[in-house]
Amino acid sequence: DELNSVLYVAVDLINRIGSDATPSPKERALFAGLNSRAGSKAIKVPDFAGAAKYAENGISFLNVNCWEEQYELSLGLFETAVLSHFSSLEGDRDRLTQRIDAVFDHAKDFSDEFNTRCVWIKLLSMTDLSKATAESLNALEQLGEPLDLTGIDFAACRD
Repeated sequence: DELNSVLYVAVDLINRIGSDATPSPKERALFAGLNSRAGSKAIKVPDFAGAAKYAENGISFLNVNCWEEQYELSLGLFETAVLSHFSSLEGDRDRLTQRIDAVFDHAKDFSDEFNTRCVWIKLLSMTDLSKATAESLNALEQLGEPLDLTGIDFAACRD
């Protein structure tokens, strides 16, 4: 716990300086990584608003070609941003959608986008259940577990 407190204090100080005042690519990568660690730890507490702040600050330290040059770090930060924006009462829904789109655009394979896809399905289920169902069925198919719903009378299931 004491080590986590030191991490949070250090990262908060780094974030006060900001990414604009950090021109060194090596330092930017280090600071993005520290924000990633702080964000992951904040989710476990859970402190979703704090995790979102760390994820967004971490993303600001990434370089322009982050998905090509810092793939794992980028994926981790964007996944933390997605989960924390979705889970936080203060979450920014527009930013959430942007982060989901970025993961879907840059993920190398289905397993890399799986966590984000789960959040996407939950988000869809709040507004469009049929689309959420279609996305869920697609995910099952991608996992090698297709589910055939042909012939199922959903009206009878509701009764």
